[in-house]
Amino acid sequence: GQPNRQVELAAVSLRVPTMERAITMVVSNLSGDALELQMLTTQTLKELKPSCEERWQYMPLLQQFLLDGTVLSQLDQIGEHVADDVDTLELTVVLSPPYGGDVHKASLAGDMDAIRFLMKNRDEQWKDLSNDPAWEGRDEALMLKGYTADEVGAVVASMTALGEVASFRSVLRELGAQFGRRPLL
Repeated sequence: GQPNRQVELAAVSLRVPTMERAITMVVSNLSGDALELQMLTTQTLKELKPSCEERWQYMPLLQQFLLDGTVLSQLDQIGEHVADDVDTLELTVVLSPPYGGDVHKASLAGDMDAIRFLMKNRDEQWKDLSNDPAWEGRDEALMLKGYTADEVGAVVASMTALGEVASFRSVLRELGAQFGRRPLL
């Protein structure tokens, strides 16, 4: 038991509180446009987000900060990423959906802002896809609605021959009219 206890104590004592001092933050977006401001080393990266929103109109929920290609936690204190003898910290801001776009992960974390954003974005993407006649997943999605490949193919061919738009929504409407609604698979 003794050796493990010593290792555990050593791991706990490694984290040293950041001494508060002002440093220059240089945040660049992927276009190379840079924002320079003064912040305290005890402030968190989350406190940097309003400045990026003001400069580039980036929604704070989507902002992530990179240091040498590594994604940093918004809860990190700035001082955790700058040596004592350095007065400038250079970061890159990128836009990324929260929780990698995973609504389930956002739900598990109880992050209602992220859930609302992800659901709205998902709904908008679905609306765009369902009205796009060139959507490659159209036929498969229609078959998941209970229609056969032959039924889908016949309706798409008929609509195309008549010069009609064969989007997911319009084909689904026509399938329903011709074959009735189907139970979901």
